[in-house]
Amino acid sequence: MRRLHLSAAALCLSLLLPGAAQAALKPYQQAALERMLAAMEPDLRPLARPQLEQQLGMLNEAQIAMMVTGLEQAQAEQAAAPPEPEFAPVTEEDLAFNRAQYEPALRRLFEAQLAYDLLLTRLVGQGLPAEEYAVWGHGWRYELPALTANWEKAVPDYEMFRMTYENMVPQDGRYRFDLPDIRTSFDEGAIRSAIAEAAQDYAAVGKRFKAEAAGLAAAEKFDTLHALERRSGAEAEAIRARLEKLLAVHAPSKTAFVTALLQGTRQ
Repeated sequence: MRRLHLSAAALCLSLLLPGAAQAALKPYQQAALERMLAAMEPDLRPLARPQLEQQLGMLNEAQIAMMVTGLEQAQAEQAAAPPEPEFAPVTEEDLAFNRAQYEPALRRLFEAQLAYDLLLTRLVGQGLPAEEYAVWGHGWRYELPALTANWEKAVPDYEMFRMTYENMVPQDGRYRFDLPDIRTSFDEGAIRSAIAEAAQDYAAVGKRFKAEAAGLAAAEKFDTLHALERRSGAEAEAIRARLEKLLAVHAPSKTAFVTALLQGTRQ
């Protein structure tokens, strides 16, 4: 006979109200108690009985009926659920079968991430402007934040990289993985164009900011100057965010690879 897990019994208890214990249970309360205890694992029944007796003693017949109906529905759903498949214990051969699938792709992903990291380091260093857009005086300074581009840097050590991903691989048996193609080459022209466009847009914001800021500083309109700094800084931040989004499009397909590892099919 299948028993309902404690979680199902706890679901039924959510209908109960706290209160003082009753001297004796009425027949319908006693019947509900026995049904609930029968749904639990035997070693849990002695611990659950006192609390159930106390709670059931406060319920009327309609509340008891609703609780019993919920219990019966939970038991019916459990009985109708397909049984969990039974698998043989995992072996070293099973784990080797898994590794033979994902390790070559993992190595390609590692090499692709290193290559992309080197490419972006070079192109970003060459393409982003180093010019400073700021106005300042005695004890004050207003400036546009420098344009930067951040991306997730490659892990330089393969063993550290491999261990990170192997922790995501199921270890309880033999699996098939639908691994994606790993991008190993990149559109350098498109990346260079995205960086150049961001640099051009940033320079336009910077020149406008510097010209307006100089006039406001000369007129000592520092409140307006502060607002200009915030507004121009937000424009620069939007340019940075757009650039990083475009750079991420060209990055190796790490997310798809992780998803494939997590969604392997048990054999």
